[in-house]
Amino acid sequence: MKDNGVISFNEQILEQIMELGCRMLTAGGEVHRVEDTLVRLCRAYGASHTDVFTITSSIVVTVHFPQRPPMTQTCRVPAMRTDMDALTKLNTLSRDVCAHPCSAEVWRVKMSKIAPTRDCIPAQAAVWALVSTCFALFFGGTLVDGVCSALVGAVLLLLKSWLDRRLPNSYFVIVLCGMAGGALSMLPGLFIPDVSPFYINIGNIMLLIPGIALTTSIRDMFSGDTISGLMRFVEAFLISMVIAWSFALFSTETIPVADEQTAWAQLITALVGSLGFSWVFHNQARLGLPSAAGGPLCWAAVLLAQWSGISEYAGYALGAVLVALYAEYMARRERCPATVFLTVGTIPLIPGKSLYITMRYAMEGAWHSFLTQGMATLVYACSISAGILLVMVLWQAVSFRKQHPLIGKPLVKERSWQND
Repeated sequence: MKDNGVISFNEQILEQIMELGCRMLTAGGEVHRVEDTLVRLCRAYGASHTDVFTITSSIVVTVHFPQRPPMTQTCRVPAMRTDMDALTKLNTLSRDVCAHPCSAEVWRVKMSKIAPTRDCIPAQAAVWALVSTCFALFFGGTLVDGVCSALVGAVLLLLKSWLDRRLPNSYFVIVLCGMAGGALSMLPGLFIPDVSPFYINIGNIMLLIPGIALTTSIRDMFSGDTISGLMRFVEAFLISMVIAWSFALFSTETIPVADEQTAWAQLITALVGSLGFSWVFHNQARLGLPSAAGGPLCWAAVLLAQWSGISEYAGYALGAVLVALYAEYMARRERCPATVFLTVGTIPLIPGKSLYITMRYAMEGAWHSFLTQGMATLVYACSISAGILLVMVLWQAVSFRKQHPLIGKPLVKERSWQND
């Protein structure tokens, strides 16, 4: 319906707005991005005020109008499946609708054209092999460790795809894959001398552990989305601990004292590994390499902190600041969500290795080392989140000042008392 040439707001339009927000959250959008998008869409259709409450499992929207009763709808959010291509297209659609509001029928047709990206199993197996190789080398493994990690990674992807079609519980699937990965990491040592199951496991645990969700949850809590952040943190923390435990269950190797990887090798593997994750997260082809460039950028900051004697935690925070600035700049340049670049760029910072070592100490009964390493893992995550949040807040403040240049300035000049 149109009132004086303007499309009137109705329940069907609100349903489309809710579906878009739900799909954005499922594809990997942050809570604050989804809420801001929904508010902008409702405002484009004439809403005077919009209340949005978003958590990881549901979205509630109440829309207020000047001369109409408010409207409220709730939708249930399905399990998250990171899909940056779909997120980018949904973000573009929201921009178009805000600029040119359309009817619910037209909107429904546009939404139907944005389908979730389908996985090509052989290609995904190759990508998993590439990523596991890169991170086995990144954390200090040898070339032999990288090759063995690649073989295990490809097998895990095939196993995960097979289990996903037969088991309804995705968490149980991940646990089974972790146990299988830990068992398979011990096999090469029976035939190849000097191969390290530790680095084989580290290379593959990065593929399964929800490090992005763990870091994002802390960022959500810092941003004021306490309930959503706490729910996501508990879920990601428990899954991470169970995955690390399942990998460590069959492992009997000792934890290496120190890594001996060169800085250039770490930067190169960080780039290639981040590029692999860009494919895993279904990034658009044109954004693959630009998004992966954030990986070596953030790790260069960590290496700089190590060389200068600064705390490693400060290095992680500095790396997060640099990749967040890069993500915000590229988002404006490419007109897509900053999440596309931030999610991939922070991959080298994810404390998957620290979490695995934490669970190895638990399996050995070294409870003091377990608590110490566990606290270190949490501080790593907090450092990353704090760095990203700092950039996000400052960037929003600068953007707000540009959009509202009169904020903080007097509207009229004060009259002097002599003129009274």
